[in-house]
Amino acid sequence: MVEFVVAGSLISLMGLAILQYGMLFFARNQMNHAAFMAARAGSMQHADLAAVRTAYTAALMPMYGGGTAAAQRSAPADKARTDVNANVRITLRNPTTESFADGKSDALQSTNPNGKRVIPNSGQSYKTPS
Repeated sequence: MVEFVVAGSLISLMGLAILQYGMLFFARNQMNHAAFMAARAGSMQHADLAAVRTAYTAALMPMYGGGTAAAQRSAPADKARTDVNANVRITLRNPTTESFADGKSDALQSTNPNGKRVIPNSGQSYKTPS
C-alpha cells in the first residue's frame, strides 16, 4: 500500500505534467497558426489591419470551444474578439510607405481599379536599382 501511494502519486504527477504540456503545445500552435492566417489575410487584402484582426480572431476561435450551429459558434467568437481587442496589438511593419514608393510600377498602378497602392511581386531582380 505504501509503494502504491508513493508510485501512484509520482505517476499521477508525471501524467498531469504531460497533459499540461500538451495543452500548452496546442495553444502555442494555435497562436502560430492564427498569426500565419492574419499575415495571409493582410497580404491578400492590401495590408488592411481590420482584415488582419478579423482573420486572427477567427483563427483563435477553436481555443474557446465551439459547435456546429451558428448559435454555438457565436459565444466563442465573442470571447475571442473580446480577448483580441483587449490584449493584441497589431502593427504594420512591412511594407512601409517608402517601399511602395521605391518599388512602384506606374503601369501596374493604372490597372488597379480601386486606387490602392501596389508593389509588383515578380521581376524585382531585373529592375534597375535606381
